[in-house]
Amino acid sequence: MPEDVKLKSSTELHKGEISKREREREQHKGGEMKEKSKQQREENIQVGEHRKGGKMKWKRQRHKGENIEERN
Repeated sequence: MPEDVKLKSSTELHKGEISKREREREQHKGGEMKEKSKQQREENIQVGEHRKGGKMKWKRQRHKGENIEERN
């Protein structure tokens, strides 16, 4: 019997997740989330975090065997 109870609780949890996703999707349609991401992007650019992507490239090139000195 305890196994059945466990199964039921997990399905309920799954339903909760789905409703959460639907709620987020509705917020997207409303433009609330879009506005937040826009503000975040502007803040990141001011801070200088928009260069994060470049760091990944560096790591990838170093992994390939390219010298870091050559890039500088």
